[in-house]
Amino acid sequence: LFSRSPFAVATYNDPRQLVAEFERDPAGFDLVLTDLSMPGLDGIALAGRLRALCPDLPIVLFSGNIEPAARVAATAAGIAEMVEKPASPRTLL
Repeated sequence: LFSRSPFAVATYNDPRQLVAEFERDPAGFDLVLTDLSMPGLDGIALAGRLRALCPDLPIVLFSGNIEPAARVAATAAGIAEMVEKPASPRTLL
């Protein structure tokens, strides 16, 4: 489904790699979809780092269980949308 979408998709196994790439080319990203729980940098902290560089960047948080406190923190970090797992590729698009 993603291969037929109008979007170019880049994936990163380490959120710090995404930050480094984003710092090199912030205009190369139209949207970031991130998980809440990741090693090294969680999705909320990642959102804060990216939005400090590009305040208008839409960020979607994807997680299996988004607790109320995480929702508050995500909203404060400027996360545009929160999607709970499981979600189909169609939902993500």
